[in-house]
Amino acid sequence: MKSAKSIIAASSVRVGGGFVRNCCSKSSVINMKQSNLDISNETATKLYIKVHEESPELPMTVASLERNSVRNRWFNVLPFDDHRIKLKHEHGNNPEHFNDYINASRITAPLLDDKGYILTQGPVPATIGHFWTMVWQQEVSAIVMLCRLTESGTSKCANYWPQTEEDDDLIHVPTAGLEVRLRDCDDTDDDYLVS
Repeated sequence: MKSAKSIIAASSVRVGGGFVRNCCSKSSVINMKQSNLDISNETATKLYIKVHEESPELPMTVASLERNSVRNRWFNVLPFDDHRIKLKHEHGNNPEHFNDYINASRITAPLLDDKGYILTQGPVPATIGHFWTMVWQQEVSAIVMLCRLTESGTSKCANYWPQTEEDDDLIHVPTAGLEVRLRDCDDTDDDYLVS
C-alpha cells in the first residue's frame, strides 16, 4: 500500500458483543492536497522555533516519565500535562498496571468556531491499540494524517489501519474490546482516502 500525504480513516469499530459504531463519517472527510503541504525545511524550522519560543513553559511531567518513553515517537514533542488526552480505564484491565498516557493533546481553534481537535504523533507499532482506544473514547469523527508512513527512510507513522477489507485482517484491541475493520480504500492518487 502506498504511503499517504494525508489519510482520512473512517472505521467501523466492534465493541464487545457486536455493537458497531462508525467512528468517522464520510461527511467529515478532509483531503489535504500536496500544494497545501509544500514548505521548505528552512521555513518549517523557522516556524517550529517561533512556536517553541512563544509557547508557555508548561509542565510535561507525565509525558517525560520513563515508563511513557516507549509511547512517544519523538522525545522532544510531548503533550503538556494540562492538555493531554487521558485514556480511560476499561473494565477487565488490571487497574494496577493501567497507564492512561497517550501522546495526544486536545486543542480548541478559536478562529474556527471553537472547534476541538486532537493532535497526536503517528502511532508506533506498540501504541496502535492506544490510538484506536483514544479514537473510540473521544468519539473522534475524522482522522487526518498529514505525513507519509516513511519519509526519507525514517518511519513517521505505523500503519494503524487494516490493509484489506477481509475479516481476518482486523485490528484487535482486546484491552478496550474493539475491532477495527477497513470499509473502503481508494489509493488511486498520491493523496488518497482510507475509510
